Amino acid sequence: MALELKEELSLLKNIRLESIECFRWRKDDDLTTWSERVLEYIVKSFDALQASIYISRKRETTGKEYLQLIGCWGNLLTKMKMILQPGEGLVGQAYKAQRSFYLNCEAFDHYIETSMVRVKVRGLVVQPLVYDNRVEGILEFNTGTHLLPNVKDILQELAVSLAIQLQAYKTQEAIQRLYEEANEKNLLLKSQEEQLRKNLAELQATQQAMQVIQDNLELTVKNRTQELMEALENLKATQEQMILNEKLATLGQLVAGVAHEINTPIAAIKGSIENMMDYIPTIINKMPEVLAAARTEIRHLFYYFIQTCITETSTLSSKEERSLRRQYENELQALNIPEARFFASLLVSNGYRKSLEPLIPLLQEPNSKEIIQIATNLINLSLNMNIMNQAVDKTRKIVYSLKNFAHFQADEDIREINVNDSIEDILTLYHNQLKKGITVIRQYGEIPKIKGYADQIGQIWTNIIHNAIQAMNYQGVLTISTYALPQGVEVCIRDNGLGIPPELQEKIFEPFFTTKPKGEGTGIGLDIVKKILQKHNGKIRLESQPGDTAFFVFLPYSIETLHT
Repeated sequence: MALELKEELSLLKNIRLESIECFRWRKDDDLTTWSERVLEYIVKSFDALQASIYISRKRETTGKEYLQLIGCWGNLLTKMKMILQPGEGLVGQAYKAQRSFYLNCEAFDHYIETSMVRVKVRGLVVQPLVYDNRVEGILEFNTGTHLLPNVKDILQELAVSLAIQLQAYKTQEAIQRLYEEANEKNLLLKSQEEQLRKNLAELQATQQAMQVIQDNLELTVKNRTQELMEALENLKATQEQMILNEKLATLGQLVAGVAHEINTPIAAIKGSIENMMDYIPTIINKMPEVLAAARTEIRHLFYYFIQTCITETSTLSSKEERSLRRQYENELQALNIPEARFFASLLVSNGYRKSLEPLIPLLQEPNSKEIIQIATNLINLSLNMNIMNQAVDKTRKIVYSLKNFAHFQADEDIREINVNDSIEDILTLYHNQLKKGITVIRQYGEIPKIKGYADQIGQIWTNIIHNAIQAMNYQGVLTISTYALPQGVEVCIRDNGLGIPPELQEKIFEPFFTTKPKGEGTGIGLDIVKKILQKHNGKIRLESQPGDTAFFVFLPYSIETLHT
């Protein structure tokens, strides 16, 4: 008996040592090659009759989970299902319940349903491959002999190693997708840059400004792509703490909205450029000839009209515009100026709001229509340049907020943080979701800066604001207030969603507890918030009733004792 135990322990020890090299990804491996090597090793180590391995996947369209067969050893390959749903067969049940199944049969004529196939077994193992509380796949095999007493322990160790390798494969897939998307964006940006240079050849000053914008945008995309790839590489190599995982998940949810927000100002710039290209030929071809032939007084009035319209800041309602057009038309008709209605309409649309008296000599010129049309083109050119400048400012703000949010530093130093600015960065990232039907009320107080980890403080606002948006179903009022207290800063984030029932309010800070539908929440967001606040010696409390939910976050001005 002692000899058998000794042999068994020796076998388990050898399995542990050999699996380290066997399971590791090699240079020329793909998923099939790797799985074949793993199954060959399992068959040899455990005297398996049949063996198979599945990887967990999520459908891109629906987000639903399923199991995909990536390797099978034995004579059942043509009978086994390539795709299994959670709960389907013993493999699907093991995945859904996140638990192992071990079976020792007395006789060799026992049949059982594993991967939807009836097999004759004596020893059966269905082992979830779990790492970091996530099932990455399932390993199943059966033998013609009883399972060794300590096989469960060694299989659990092997399962962790296999799960890490499957997670590394999935991470590499994600990196490849990001890399391909970045390449497509870079190609598009280069094409737009070339077209821009051709179109703006005769406007050197404008071309230089747009080139600076284009270069900065390319550099920003390149830097962000590099940072994301480094973050994913760090995740594969070291499996950073849970805060980083949650943050990357949130970033993925925001990508579509942020991309839309950046596309809006880019479209404004493109539209303005196209308009400018319509005005420029007329200005270049007509303006020197017309002004050269005009009297000095007319040239002065030409510049006076342009400057007046460009500097006008007031806006009129439709009713006020119609009234002003009629007034100008009546005055021009009284002076027998031809095309009075045309001039009246053009003056109002260009933003002219003053008395017509200074412009009368200009409007009485024989070629007044041509002069006013050139002035209109110059006014529109200035207007389009202002639109481009505003669009550039908006793009810069979005990119800056995205950079602050997406930046992660495992050994981040403590530094001073402006809480109001930190909240505003997160609101910028969620602007695309907020603008659909949520009114944001900002009640920021004059508060001193606090000391802490800026990256983690931003994660607090991200998780709470994201929950509030979903609780209101993207329709409602979000109120954010900040106050200065004697010992620190308090932030109140309030929404008018459905509220949290009293019996659940004590559970929402527990890890993996969620009230959201399946696929919409992991249940770790508020647990991460709680851990970050513990690290900063802060606190969080909840007040909720139907139609009114508020989270109160307290952060001290300085951290005296850090929880590592």
